[in-house]
Amino acid sequence: MDRVVVACNDAKVLLDAGVPSLAFLNQSPWRHFPLPTGHWPMLSAPSNSPVLST
Repeated sequence: MDRVVVACNDAKVLLDAGVPSLAFLNQSPWRHFPLPTGHWPMLSAPSNSPVLST
């Protein structure tokens, strides 16, 4: 099962820099892809935001 992290550009900078504590997020099953939504995707593009089920 894929896992997805929703994070701002600041987090992407940390992932790209290879911060050791976040290195696992650059490996399977984690995926990341850009969303052109700005810092608050749940407000600027709610239909593209993931739905969490309980």
